[in-house]
Amino acid sequence: MGIDEILALLNDNLPPEAQQRGIEAAKHVKTTLPFVMPGEAYCGKKVWENCAKIVAMRTDEQIRPYLNQLLEWIQDPTCPGALRIFERLLQYRDVELLRMMLRWSILRAEATGEFGVYVLYDLLARLPLEP
Repeated sequence: MGIDEILALLNDNLPPEAQQRGIEAAKHVKTTLPFVMPGEAYCGKKVWENCAKIVAMRTDEQIRPYLNQLLEWIQDPTCPGALRIFERLLQYRDVELLRMMLRWSILRAEATGEFGVYVLYDLLARLPLEP
């Protein structure tokens, strides 16, 4: 099954069984990129909650290249999947890298006056203390 077919099955308007087939098929896709906030071509935000489920199942190594996008995703907690991604980032083991990325994202969000800066501060505060 191709990426387009998998993403089509992740639409939250489909029956749960179809969505679960999409999630199961996504487990066999090596790259994480198609599941990080896919655009309008794939029903936009209607697939984001299921995409977040897939991203949450990925290893730290698999999500590392997409940390910036994941931090962007969580800045609007009303976006489908944002809370699931937030919870996954709390489990991220390379806390030092995540802190660095968070600090950069916070500076950017503060400079643009984005409300999401508060979510980023919340994540930073919840991370385990550095050894």
